[in-house]
Amino acid sequence: QEMEDPTEEKEQIFPSTLLSTQLIDQCIRYGGSIYPPTRLQVLSTILECLKTLNCHSEKHLLPAVHLVWPTVENSLLAESHSPLSVRLKSLELVLEINDMCSDFAR
Repeated sequence: QEMEDPTEEKEQIFPSTLLSTQLIDQCIRYGGSIYPPTRLQVLSTILECLKTLNCHSEKHLLPAVHLVWPTVENSLLAESHSPLSVRLKSLELVLEINDMCSDFAR
């Protein structure tokens, strides 16, 4: 068995970080729903989870953004038949992502 180096500090993972990453995993499964209210709720939940990760765990933020990006992009661009409300919420999410981690948007 490997012994842990006592000088290494373990990173504290907040419960909100774990919950946010789990919620994001679930949300992307419903991102392609044909029901606009479901898609709006998914996008809103993703946004709140990313805000939480931005506050508590920048280490987890970029992987989460990378994970949700196809869902956001699909809601914004690929589905021209999407209601305006869904496209506006997607655009809001893109703008928030840009504010949180502008390196990703480049």
